[in-house]
Amino acid sequence: MPPEIGERLNFDSKALACPTGEVEYSLESGFKVGMKLEIPNPDDGTVYWPASVIMTCGDLLTLRYVGYGDDRSADFWFNIKSGEFHPIGWCSSNSKKLHPPKALLEKYPNVIALLSSELKCSESIPAVLSENV
Repeated sequence: MPPEIGERLNFDSKALACPTGEVEYSLESGFKVGMKLEIPNPDDGTVYWPASVIMTCGDLLTLRYVGYGDDRSADFWFNIKSGEFHPIGWCSSNSKKLHPPKALLEKYPNVIALLSSELKCSESIPAVLSENV
């Protein structure tokens, strides 16, 4: 910023910005980047598929379906106020099926085989987050 603008706006506070990555939780939602949750499959709302939290912004999350790895091409926004999300293991406990979205299955045919290894060491959202919607 040119000095004359800084002088005009009086930006001489000597405040330091928080380093990127230091703030892990969204103040509004309690979700953390890397957490996983089970959400309805967009092709068939009666089945579910896990997704990872990529970014949080208040009530909005950027999610990526498990199986896409580092491929950001299918990331999507998800509004937690929809109430349609659950912690990992919810489907198993409630006799709901896990089935990948069609686009994911077409792009990565072996995604179902990778599911258990992807979820083995993952951090699920706390159940309380899905109960308070």
